[in-house]
Amino acid sequence: MKGIKDFGEGTPLFNKKGKKKTIAGENTDVLKRDSKGKSYTQAMDATASGVTPRDTIFVPDYKIPTTYGYVEGGANYDLEETESSKKRKKGQPRSYTMKNQKPITDRD
Repeated sequence: MKGIKDFGEGTPLFNKKGKKKTIAGENTDVLKRDSKGKSYTQAMDATASGVTPRDTIFVPDYKIPTTYGYVEGGANYDLEETESSKKRKKGQPRSYTMKNQKPITDRD
């Protein structure tokens, strides 16, 4: 068996083109710094918007709330794909920059 090649539109892991990518603060790992001093983290879980666990997320200092070395939970964060990530082949890990925070709303 070769596995599933296409998740299809009805499944939560399918990302429609043009849909904004978001991630909850709880789904990120410990904040680290690269050799240039930029803060980054990695996604821990796949999200419905298309972020995979191997993806790197750059966290701008003083714009995104952090607590004890983690991105603050309880909110969704919009992600913007970096220019170098757009040039990568399909299936390779992507990199994003966190843009802003949106509170999670109650769903009925």
